[in-house]
Amino acid sequence: ARRWAQTTTYKLYDTFPGRTQRLFYKIDEDEDEKNPLADALLSPEEKKIKLQLLDVLNGYVAEGLPLISLNPSLSKIA
Repeated sequence: ARRWAQTTTYKLYDTFPGRTQRLFYKIDEDEDEKNPLADALLSPEEKKIKLQLLDVLNGYVAEGLPLISLNPSLSKIA
């Protein structure tokens, strides 16, 4: 099952359960999600957003459902 969490700007897929690799996209610039952002190239702000989205995924029990974060701090970042 594919799970994800997103803001209006970023989307993080948890496509590899049990592994640390995740697919992170800047969806306002990459609508087709063809170019995941490399961890080494993330800005400090993008690293923070990715970790916050990962927290949302880790806090969600059911699998296979899309997640949209309603965290106000995330919506202001986008």
